[in-house]
Amino acid sequence: MSKKESVKAHISMLQIVFVALLTAYLGLLGYVLIHIDDNFSIMQIIYGFMALCFLSVALIVIFRKYFNLVKKLEKMK
Repeated sequence: MSKKESVKAHISMLQIVFVALLTAYLGLLGYVLIHIDDNFSIMQIIYGFMALCFLSVALIVIFRKYFNLVKKLEKMK
């Protein structure tokens, strides 16, 4: 496998992970917005906020890695 094909495979894998994390993020956000009127305990709010923060950071890291690899692939051509 050449270096260019390896980078393409890595980019494809990052796209899949990005879509999965984005789906989880939007699902959690949607759940919170639908059930906002219910009586949430403080711990549920804290756990939800922590999960949203974690997913946000993970999405940003994967997004940066994806674009770095795309730039690297463009330089190879």
